[in-house]
Amino acid sequence: MLLEEASKHVDVHLVMADREFDGHDVLHTLDSHDITYLIPKRKYADDLEGVARVDDHPVADVGVEPDVELGVDGEVSHEVNFMYVPSTEKDGDYAVFLTNRDDVVPEDVRGLCNRYSRRWEIENEYKQIKKFLPTMASTDYRVRCFNFLFGCLLYNVWRLADYLLKLDVGKPIRDEPVLTTGEAIELLACFLVPYG
Repeated sequence: MLLEEASKHVDVHLVMADREFDGHDVLHTLDSHDITYLIPKRKYADDLEGVARVDDHPVADVGVEPDVELGVDGEVSHEVNFMYVPSTEKDGDYAVFLTNRDDVVPEDVRGLCNRYSRRWEIENEYKQIKKFLPTMASTDYRVRCFNFLFGCLLYNVWRLADYLLKLDVGKPIRDEPVLTTGEAIELLACFLVPYG
C-alpha cells in the first residue's frame, strides 16, 4: 500500500488530499494508521443544513460539526469533524472540509483551510518544473532520471533567484514571480552557453 511505503521513508503526520479522496474507505484507512487528514468534501447537498446554520448565525461565518460518526461496512469507523468555511470558488457559498483532528473549534477552521490552500499553491508551483525539462524522448531510465533531476535543479535555481529578487526590491514573498520561467531559462542559457 502507498501509505505504508511512504511511512517507511518519511513521518506522515497530516494528509491533505483532493476532494476525490473523501470516500469513507480512504478516510477509514488514514484514521486506522493514526494519520490526521484534511480533505475537502465533494458537493455538499447533504450538508446544506450545517451550511444553513453557519449562514444564519448573526456573527460567525465558519462552523464546526464535531464528532460525526463515520461508518464503513455498517460499522462505526471513527469520528470526523465537518468544517464549514466561506468558499473561495464561484461554485458555492461554503466549502466543507473533513478532518479527524481532535478538538477542532471554529477558531481553528480558517487556519486549517488556509493551510490546505498553501498546499494547493505549492502543488501548482511544482508544475512549473515541466518548463525546465529538456524536450527529448528516451526510453533509458537513466536519461529520464537525469532530465527530471536537472529540471528540478533548474526549478530550484529559478525559485531562489526569484526569492532573492523579491527581497532586493521589497516585494512580498508570496506575490507573483518577479522573474518568469522563460526569463530564467534565457538567463541560464546565456551563462551556460555564453557565445552560442
